Amino acid sequence: METTAYHGARKWQIGFFSLNNSATNLHFSLFSLYFLVYCTEVCKLNPVLVGLIMTLSRLLDAVTDPIIGLIIDKTETRWGKFRPFMVIGALILNISLVAMFWTIDFDSRTKTLIWLCFWYFTWVIGYTLQTAITKAGQVVLSNNPKQRPLFTGFDGVFSTLTFILISGGATPVLLYFGGLDQPLGWRYITLLVVLLNAFCTTMAVIGLKSKDRKEYYITSKTAKKPGTRDYISIIAGNRALQMLIAAASTNKLANVTMNASMVFFFMYILNRLDLQSVIMPIVGLCGVAGAIAAMTIAVRRGNKTAFVSGTWSSILILAVILIFRPFSPNLITLAVVLFGIMAFCNGIANNIILVMIPDTADYETWLSGRFIPGMISTTFSFIDKAISALGGLFVGIALKGYKSGMEPTPGLYWSILFVFLGIPLLGHLISALAMKWYPVDKEFYAKMIQEINQGKAD
Repeated sequence: METTAYHGARKWQIGFFSLNNSATNLHFSLFSLYFLVYCTEVCKLNPVLVGLIMTLSRLLDAVTDPIIGLIIDKTETRWGKFRPFMVIGALILNISLVAMFWTIDFDSRTKTLIWLCFWYFTWVIGYTLQTAITKAGQVVLSNNPKQRPLFTGFDGVFSTLTFILISGGATPVLLYFGGLDQPLGWRYITLLVVLLNAFCTTMAVIGLKSKDRKEYYITSKTAKKPGTRDYISIIAGNRALQMLIAAASTNKLANVTMNASMVFFFMYILNRLDLQSVIMPIVGLCGVAGAIAAMTIAVRRGNKTAFVSGTWSSILILAVILIFRPFSPNLITLAVVLFGIMAFCNGIANNIILVMIPDTADYETWLSGRFIPGMISTTFSFIDKAISALGGLFVGIALKGYKSGMEPTPGLYWSILFVFLGIPLLGHLISALAMKWYPVDKEFYAKMIQEINQGKAD
């Protein structure tokens, strides 16, 4: 019986490289959880306007993706194809973050808004550069189906720890330095994010160093150099990418709306903002367990099975929470348990997506003979971000009329509940439906890599 030959990596290399996602997740967590809060509480801006800015910046992020993807696939330097973009992206991210949170001292809201828009849109470019490599770099790191899911385990642990740090640690810092409307606390938080981003990026560069070489850029001898027009054939012909985009973008929309409304959920639904720093670390640890479960399921039964099982489990637990709404003071323990289960289920679905993207890049190589992981990953990101960009706008619209420190109302209660739980439920339902037409299961993947290797040999 013929066996499939894979190229692999050492476990420490996979672990180190996974920190590239943690580096960008530090920024993403801060912005998705707190940027709307920062703009309304410190900068005194209208939440609908801020939500619109977040949506427009997300759309800009999507537009820059195809350009950057093509540049990545055309790039070969003495430092490799991928590592330069990681470093440049990190520098842009950190400079932009400091500009937004350390230098806001204008005499008008208009000037503040212009300043924030400029640096937020600049931040988006750095985010695109660094996150594109998280997806594209996995293709050269390993294509072994028993190794590639290890990225999920490492990334799940590291990224969840960063989320716990931001979601659970930021609020106590802000309260210690005078509250949500005081700039000093925000500055200390952003300084920590910058330092941790620099550390994680450095480790990721080290992890990818020996694999970011020409011998791992697999392509057929007849394949043409990539060009802008190739994006049309990618979107039209790569069924695996089409269905993964449909599933992952709605999954991302669910997470964006939940994160953006989380502070308001604790303020107006649980009526205990201080509980966020207690509950979120517990929920985060459950997410780590979900990432490990995703890795285990993927190694044994394939990435597709792991994603589908996590998605349907998330649908079930969200429905239970929405129906019973255990938010009264005497049911807090039950709420924590249910949120923990929800985080575990989300952890399975959310974390496995990153290792499904390189599968779709391998699918493209099998389909057309082209090695274009940069274009595949940024095509994914382009549509994913365009759809999930609606998250910030949804939350902004739901909070229309909100003013800092306002008293709770029934309308505010149901609006927050809809964006925190209702939109995520709908997003997961669409994700589950899309996976019915996703072609790359465990058996197909092995066949696909075997045929790619045969084509390379020929």
